[in-house]
Amino acid sequence: MLKKLTITVSDRVYVDLHWNIGRRDINRFIDGVLRPRVAGGSRTRLWREPTDQEIARGYAEMAADEANHAKEIEEADEAWLQE
Repeated sequence: MLKKLTITVSDRVYVDLHWNIGRRDINRFIDGVLRPRVAGGSRTRLWREPTDQEIARGYAEMAADEANHAKEIEEADEAWLQE
């Protein structure tokens, strides 16, 4: 069964699709590119929302990185202000 899908692409991609693939073969080309990535046996999601634990871990890593580099950041800020 076929389903119609409307997508938006940049002008350059549009022109290149027509030039390189051909007007009549664009559907088959896009289906061939996407099918191995989104269809098949494994139903792993390509995009998912991070869990609260992952978000907390990310913030903790950023805070630790900033704490480790606080002196460097302060020196860079001072140098920039002196310019």
